[in-house]
Amino acid sequence: MKKQGWKSEEIIAACKDSKLVDVKGQKVRRAGNKALPEFQVKKRETKANEKKSEPEKVVEDQLDERGRPILVEKDFDNPLIVTYATKVKKGDDFKVDWKQVEAKIKEEFPALKLIYSRMDEHGGHLAFSQLRIKNDLIDELCSKGSTIQERPFTFEKTSGDELKEFWQKQGGHFQFCI
Repeated sequence: MKKQGWKSEEIIAACKDSKLVDVKGQKVRRAGNKALPEFQVKKRETKANEKKSEPEKVVEDQLDERGRPILVEKDFDNPLIVTYATKVKKGDDFKVDWKQVEAKIKEEFPALKLIYSRMDEHGGHLAFSQLRIKNDLIDELCSKGSTIQERPFTFEKTSGDELKEFWQKQGGHFQFCI
């Protein structure tokens, strides 16, 4: 609904006279707090699952012909999110280029499986696979930082409320990208 541009007031107004949902202030729920219907697998999904009869082979620390880590489906489960940033002086017209950040990290830490990157004006987030993660390299990245676009960048493991906020704001983008 957010992608469609609906505002909460519009949703509430549209649901106000419905017999299927109750509206109370800013909250909308099923009438009588009725339970969700039981999930039913569609025939199409069943056939697709049958085709996946062979279990996925996990490739441990294997590299492709260019020396990049080979990614498998499990690499995208529960990634480690790292926040990066650079300081910008007032009036400085600088904007982070996520492609340069990504290229530099892949160059300096080729054994890390970088699966996602995004940016804001002066920073952003990187997601690394936690499947057989090399924690010493993550610790080195966070303690050492890096120079990108001729500027010093800091890196920090994202946790707590910041991690929750990342998933709330960027989770849909992450899913779309992977």
